[in-house]
Amino acid sequence: RLPCRVVHWQLLSPQVLEIGLKLPAIEPFRWRAGQSVDLMLADGTRRAYSIASAPESPAPLLLQVARVPDGPMSSALFALQGPGALLTLEGPYGGFADPQVPPGGSLVLVAGGTGYAPLRSLLLHRIALGLTEPVRIYFGARERADLYADAELRALAAQWPHLTYVPVCELGEAVG
Repeated sequence: RLPCRVVHWQLLSPQVLEIGLKLPAIEPFRWRAGQSVDLMLADGTRRAYSIASAPESPAPLLLQVARVPDGPMSSALFALQGPGALLTLEGPYGGFADPQVPPGGSLVLVAGGTGYAPLRSLLLHRIALGLTEPVRIYFGARERADLYADAELRALAAQWPHLTYVPVCELGEAVG
């Protein structure tokens, strides 16, 4: 168990919160792109979240939290209204890892909602390595307003010629 402090708190949309956690410097925390952590409140409430930052990224460790009606963890995190809270973290966990792409191959990533978080970690990790293979990422949501990573993905696709971003909305809205 590692104590951590919320040092970044930002609403990415009305339904998605991004928090950044500062971990103790004396205990190095290493993870692979795509892994998750368990976050715990002082009252013992526990919830798993995928890491949204790349292993090469400087602190803080980023998590993206979906608002869950009557969800004890998301309600507590949304109620923070800013940095400062002390939390506890365990992990990393999970076998989701950076897939091997054969020479001449490509990678297709598909995410909906905060399922984008582990793919964001993976994508940023590949970008840190130079992104040489074609990557197509589909990011979906019910409504256009819920595509909370749209601007980020458009900017990355504009910067990296091997990256194609395809936004998808369930309710038939045109996404261009």
